[in-house]
Amino acid sequence: MKAAENIEKLIKAFFETKKSAAVSSQMDEKILGDALAAFEKSKTNTSANLRPGVWRIIMKSSITKLAIAAVLLVAAVMFMTFLHKSATPAYAFEQTMAAVDGMRYFHFKQFVYQPDRRLGKEAWVEYDPTGKVKNVRFDVYDVCDNSNNKGKISQSVVWKEGKAECWKVGQALIFFEDADYSAKILFFASRYNPKGALEYLDSLEKEGKVKIQIEEPTTSQDDILVTAIYKPNTYLLQRQMPAIKDVYHIDNVSRLVKAVEIFYLNPNGPRAIGSWEYCDYNQPFAPELLDLNKEAPPDVNRIDMMAMDIGIEQGDLSDSAIAVEAASQFLDALIHKDYALAGKLVSEEMTEQQVRQKYENLHILEVISIGEPKIDKYMSWIVPVKVMIEKDGKTIEREFTLRSGKVLGHPSRRAVETPELK
Repeated sequence: MKAAENIEKLIKAFFETKKSAAVSSQMDEKILGDALAAFEKSKTNTSANLRPGVWRIIMKSSITKLAIAAVLLVAAVMFMTFLHKSATPAYAFEQTMAAVDGMRYFHFKQFVYQPDRRLGKEAWVEYDPTGKVKNVRFDVYDVCDNSNNKGKISQSVVWKEGKAECWKVGQALIFFEDADYSAKILFFASRYNPKGALEYLDSLEKEGKVKIQIEEPTTSQDDILVTAIYKPNTYLLQRQMPAIKDVYHIDNVSRLVKAVEIFYLNPNGPRAIGSWEYCDYNQPFAPELLDLNKEAPPDVNRIDMMAMDIGIEQGDLSDSAIAVEAASQFLDALIHKDYALAGKLVSEEMTEQQVRQKYENLHILEVISIGEPKIDKYMSWIVPVKVMIEKDGKTIEREFTLRSGKVLGHPSRRAVETPELK
């Protein structure tokens, strides 16, 4: 068979292949290679005076013209793809840090997944011109539906240069200053500011506490994916947590963080537990957003924690011992129906009338035992107790737990958190 006929047959095979197989860059590259190999072979097996005849056959055939155009187009696409990849720098944290450099306002939402609902949190963080956290507000929602719509706000917190306002909806508006609480707020603000988040990841990786993987996008429309795998008890400040995986979705053009997915790393595989979504960047907040005193209704009970004389001094007692002591004194006050004293042993002081309304139907006769306290994932001490109570003319035993922790604004004092004793 003549060389020219070989080439035309190969080109026809190209189109037959395209009819029966999925078009792909790998297939195009194979066809192009086969065509070039045949052409090289024709140069060695065919005399020079036959070459014009070969090209006349090629150029007279409409199918060969289309085939050559297709092969050249594939080659051009492959070249442009290679050129784009070689011209686009690989992603690095510094690119996102540079993108947010100088931004003073961040607004984002958090969703925590439960089997039948989503809990939500919405936050606003403002920085001063030097880059220090100036103002923070976050709202906590009891329930958010599956479309991420807001539910009912259960708590709002505003932190302004060390001073905090906490509005527990339906209960009270609390004012306080607390170094430990401020540390948590500052950690929260820096942890979820995209620049601070990536700086935090970088520092943890250098300490060997987190493993980071970066997945480059295959197209300009896809996100850059940064996966961070945290060792147990390194994910949050003063919280005991299992191994966690974060997946950052970073816009391929702006290099800004769009969202963060959070997973528990269980033996059976990762389980989605929540996400962060960034709403907008560098949009100033309305001033009223940072004034809960004006936002809360006038009749809401307002409590200045700094003026309160509540809880008991820890002194030289250990954290577990002071937890037991606080629980013991609270139960003793209820036994003697000293509701004024019981109110001062609660972390958010209750009036004598409030304590009476809450506990007067609980007739505790004596404390049978107080068990060994254990610290929970929120760093509060859980104290198991067994008491003897009188109910409906009968004496019965009852077991429950009391939670003990620090008093806001008074770091050396401990009290019980408002317990639900039934």
